[in-house]
Parts: sequence; C-alpha cells; structure tokens
Amino acid sequence: IPGHGPAVNKQQVVALRDKMVAVRERVRALNREKKPMEEIQATLVKEFNWGAGPAGQDRRPKCCVRSGQD
Repeated sequence: IPGHGPAVNKQQVVALRDKMVAVRERVRALNREKKPMEEIQATLVKEFNWGAGPAGQDRRPKCCVRSGQD
C-alpha cells in the first residue's frame, strides 16, 4: 500500500489499483453466487495471494461479504 513502505512510482500505483479492482469484481461475483465467507476468503488467498506477507496467513480477509452473514 503506497505510504506504508518504500516509495512507489505511478506504474506501481496503477498496478495496485488494477489488482484491487480485480479483487472487488471477484468478490462481487462470489457474493452473487451466494458463496460462504470461508470460500470467498480461500478464493482471495488462492487467486490474489491475499493474506500472505509479513503478517502471514493468519490475516484472512474479512471484508466484502454479504450483510447478515457472520
């Protein structure tokens, strides 16, 4: 994320934005298919390497799920 690490250039910011748009669209598609939160999380980890990095796999994504689903 720009501002939380080394300096990035415009091309890197565009690449990050494109990845976030792709994540958003994938989550929307999975929500439309009424997939459970666990499957959405697993998909984000698998397809976008979400949750990997310094914090490790313990940081599973917990955003972008249908309201009313806990």
